[in-house]
Amino acid sequence: MSRVRDSDEGACEAGSSPCFMHELGADGTSVVDPQQERDVVRWRKVYWPIRSEPDLRAWMQARCERGTRIALPVAVAHGQPLTFREWQPGARLAHGLWRIPYPAEGQEVTPTVVLAPVVGFDRQGYRLGYGGGFFDRTLAVLRPKPLVLGLGYPCTAIATIFPQPHDIPMDRIVTGTTSGVLPGRN
Repeated sequence: MSRVRDSDEGACEAGSSPCFMHELGADGTSVVDPQQERDVVRWRKVYWPIRSEPDLRAWMQARCERGTRIALPVAVAHGQPLTFREWQPGARLAHGLWRIPYPAEGQEVTPTVVLAPVVGFDRQGYRLGYGGGFFDRTLAVLRPKPLVLGLGYPCTAIATIFPQPHDIPMDRIVTGTTSGVLPGRN
């Protein structure tokens, strides 16, 4: 199976299989701090993994079983913000752009927490994705502004992504080995 991991020398090995998040252990899927765990259940926007993104499907199922309402993004047109629909285990899925699954039925919801995959990230909280601009376009219009957590691997950290005016930084980056508030954010 292909993997993304840090080697002993600090090099990054990347693969195409998204189904390995469980290999990071409990810390790799703990994206909610203990206080948030005790807060009221809120909408959490997650994503269906593609390529070598962290696979949160088991975490999503476990959170649903505990009462968390999970939403997946719906991307059906280029150049448009994402919309979100509630997901539950066993939900019928349709396929949007790049054949990414999303809940085939249900009304649109607004997440209060957004988990965004990162292909790369910098210390200022800016992320690299696959270049479609969907997350930035979406975050620019979501009201109220959600807490935005970038999820990736330590080996994908870079000095800068050279952010453009339309880029929106994450509030936190979670890598499985580190997590924290980024400079200038709470």
